[in-house]
Amino acid sequence: MLVYGVLFIGFGAVFSAVGTPAQRRLGLGAFGAFALVAVPLGLRGPVLFVVATVLAVEVRRGLRIRPLVAIVLAIALLMVIGVVRETRIQGPGALIRGDWSAGPMDAVGEMGFSLYPAVVVRQWHDQGEPFRHGSTLAAVPLRFAQRIIGPPPPDDDRRLFNVEVLDRVGPIGGSPIAEGYHNFGIPAWSG
Repeated sequence: MLVYGVLFIGFGAVFSAVGTPAQRRLGLGAFGAFALVAVPLGLRGPVLFVVATVLAVEVRRGLRIRPLVAIVLAIALLMVIGVVRETRIQGPGALIRGDWSAGPMDAVGEMGFSLYPAVVVRQWHDQGEPFRHGSTLAAVPLRFAQRIIGPPPPDDDRRLFNVEVLDRVGPIGGSPIAEGYHNFGIPAWSG
């Protein structure tokens, strides 16, 4: 249920951008409170994807950001991602001790680790492994239905992409791009 809660919080933030000013403030405030908890826990994706979407909607509605402000915000965001990395490595005590020395390049390195699952999955398929044709994507709603109908599925269900990666490679994390490639490969575009 936590995954669905995170999904609906993101939807709420995006949909609030088209509401009244009071609805926008409420939606973005609620999302900001969620982000303050989610980012230190390592939930970068659910926060950054929603922020990018909300920014795109706001720019479409007429918001203009000066280049200098955008650069400062980008550097600050990279520094926060670096701090989150240090917190994940050293524990929450890193924040208390004041280990705020993470620079923007630390964040670039941290985000580079997100590419490794895509490299690994590409290697699997280069060695002849067949694509999954959406089975890892269908596994989440199927597991939800299984929980409602009968005995719950096991936690180590290899239909889930993150479980398969953990079993085959270890705790390297996951990536939506790697999972998409694992299911469908690269689409052949006809000109």
